[in-house]
Amino acid sequence: GGDGCEVCKPTVGSVIASLAPTVGASGYVLDGEQAALQDTNDHFLANLQRNGSYSIVPRIPGGEVTPEKLIVIGEVARDFGLYTKITG
Repeated sequence: GGDGCEVCKPTVGSVIASLAPTVGASGYVLDGEQAALQDTNDHFLANLQRNGSYSIVPRIPGGEVTPEKLIVIGEVARDFGLYTKITG
């Protein structure tokens, strides 16, 4: 139906996000008419795992994070008793 395939939707979303970095400050890049470009996992900002749990992947442009933001990720994990894994 003109919404793209499951392979291209995340790619298009990524391209749109990189072309409009200020949108993230005021709303989602894939709101409104672009919502159909999101795949299900991205729409809910989590990935369903085989064991039924969810994983989230914070958006960290270029993989660079300040010490303060890294501390916030740790505090959220601690406050909610979450398993935390960082990969590069």
